[in-house]
Amino acid sequence: DAPKGPKGRFRTDNSFFWGIWDFSENISAAKDLLLHVTEQENTHRMTQASQGFDIPGIISHYQTSNIWAEAEPPSGVLYNYPIRGDEIQVAGGYPAPPEIASQIFSQGIIPNLIARVTSKGESFDEAIKWAENELEGVVMRG
Repeated sequence: DAPKGPKGRFRTDNSFFWGIWDFSENISAAKDLLLHVTEQENTHRMTQASQGFDIPGIISHYQTSNIWAEAEPPSGVLYNYPIRGDEIQVAGGYPAPPEIASQIFSQGIIPNLIARVTSKGESFDEAIKWAENELEGVVMRG
């Protein structure tokens, strides 16, 4: 599980998932396809094929699978890969408003902040200053 803070245990979810464009040529067939691939039997087969790295978007579909406990090497290495227990799924960039949080996530501000310290050798203060500047730009662009 993720560490628990004073307001709970939070984990970002993957907001990139399936959808249907409103200008699609065959919306009815697209909806049928989505219904088919999101049936529990099919999500289980896709999860098995990806060796547990593709997590179904429907929580109950991964609560019934043991693939993460059985994945190896070593055995159980992926057990905490899906959301479990009292973890709360949030969008990357939370608790910012959705229009800002989505930009924080899609522009990779948080992983880039970490990389500036771990790979580029910047100090924490330098990296935080960079992130502040990036966030100000996101807020200004709205």
